[in-house]
Amino acid sequence: MRPSTAILIVLTAAAFLLSACGPEKQGPHPGPSIKTKIAGDITYGTDECDWCHKTIETVRYGAELVTADGNILKFRAAEHMAAWMIDNRDEAAKARSVLVVDFADGQNLIDVNQALYLRSSLRPSPGQLHITPIHRDNERMLTNIYEAYPGTYLEWDEVLELVKSSMDHLAVGNIAN
Repeated sequence: MRPSTAILIVLTAAAFLLSACGPEKQGPHPGPSIKTKIAGDITYGTDECDWCHKTIETVRYGAELVTADGNILKFRAAEHMAAWMIDNRDEAAKARSVLVVDFADGQNLIDVNQALYLRSSLRPSPGQLHITPIHRDNERMLTNIYEAYPGTYLEWDEVLELVKSSMDHLAVGNIAN
């Protein structure tokens, strides 16, 4: 058998085998699916902030408040939830839960009092006040993020006071963005 005849036989056999597979088995593999980023009940890129009405996009930031009647309100950042709470004091006082996304974990929501809030001009947040919540028991993260982004750690009541004194700034930033 000549080499060109052998090549022709191999190519014919390969074409026959490929055509026998049927169209459902041909074509490129779709590859791995892209997972939607989620923190608690927040779906990034889809959900809207209940204070500024913009899409919640920045992964590792966000907050959630469950009202007395069970409605889940979602926020772009801890500052936006604090602003909503200031604007809606009576409803906020009756909330079932008030939660923030733990920056270190990025998926878990923790009670606002379980977090310490790094305020560093070097670490921007979607709420414009440079607030990053970190679980207070995560000493390694608290140390490492502080070394990378020096600033001040705040308690939740201090965040509320900061937001209260910055409402005009937040409102202007909300209009500008």
